[in-house]
Amino acid sequence: MTPGPALLDLEGLSAGYDGIPVVEDISLAIAPGEVISLMGRNGMGKTTLLKAAMGLIPAMRGRVGIMGVDHSRTPAHKRAAAGLGWVPEGRRIFADLTVVENLEMARRIGPWTPATVFDLFPRLAERKRHYGDTLSGGEQQMLAIGRALLTNPNVLIVDEATEGLAPKIRDEIWETFDTLRHQGLAVIVVDKHLDQLLSLCDRHFVMEKGRIVLSGGREALMADPERLHRFLGV
Repeated sequence: MTPGPALLDLEGLSAGYDGIPVVEDISLAIAPGEVISLMGRNGMGKTTLLKAAMGLIPAMRGRVGIMGVDHSRTPAHKRAAAGLGWVPEGRRIFADLTVVENLEMARRIGPWTPATVFDLFPRLAERKRHYGDTLSGGEQQMLAIGRALLTNPNVLIVDEATEGLAPKIRDEIWETFDTLRHQGLAVIVVDKHLDQLLSLCDRHFVMEKGRIVLSGGREALMADPERLHRFLGV
């Protein structure tokens, strides 16, 4: 159960590739201002679940509700318009466009504008006329998050949030998610840094072989360290 109406509600969701399920019978929901984590070793289905929620791959079974409306069969661009913002693994910014151009391509009407993104990430403001392929990895991730925010989402879905980033930049990204939650945005985050996830997130969902095998708050996860080690190897 989430504290308030769900912005995104997955019910019994199963998805995979070429008719072979990778994730099965996943149910979770997220409310305004919540930050939740998806954790698990590589290959356990985290990215597949996020892509199915976003509509980038079709669901085999189950329901995807966005703001109380069934979007189980709608394409990704309609789910984005309904309130889901996508930050993919690997960032996937446009290397031959400037920072401003990357942002403007994603812009929808709403409170988030290039100016508010630059307020959130002053480093990007300094680089706004630079091309995507001249940015550092941290700057590219800030741009990927900013681009997603320009769609004016209610839920930000972030796959491998701080992969390959220096510790100082990682800290900035975590602080950004905390800032966004206080603005009422919900965030679903995948990352490998357990300590930061446990500190930031309200609830956690641990995946093993395409299923959720452990869930709850920090206390619930830390109460059974042997089980946590079995699923995460920490």
